[in-house]
Amino acid sequence: MKSWSVSSDCGSSWEGVACDSLKRVVNLSSPGLVSGNDFILDTYMIGTLSPYLGNLSNLQLLDLSDLKELKGPIPQEFGKLSHLTLLFINSNKLTGNRLSGRIPPHKINIHVSAFLGNPGLCGSALPPCKKS
Repeated sequence: MKSWSVSSDCGSSWEGVACDSLKRVVNLSSPGLVSGNDFILDTYMIGTLSPYLGNLSNLQLLDLSDLKELKGPIPQEFGKLSHLTLLFINSNKLTGNRLSGRIPPHKINIHVSAFLGNPGLCGSALPPCKKS
């Protein structure tokens, strides 16, 4: 992200980034399967979810689905994403066992299917956690 600067357009010129009129990032999307008029592109991302994503306080949509090699826990900082209404992190290799409890009403569009396909995730509506 060397091309980013404070005076830029918040990155909305980058594919998968959308901003509101106040230049705040509201959508971040990098799904693993991208389709065009005559093609389907299968992509992947190697690494972990950055806790700094939690600083995108106006984020409404986060789509990091089907990236295949996205691993590790879901950062606790995601709890700060109070405007997040659509979350897609399915079909990765995410891990963790603290996904439990009631989803707040303002996050009603986050369905359990957003977490499926991550064999290391467990709890609540997901498969039960293994006793350690």
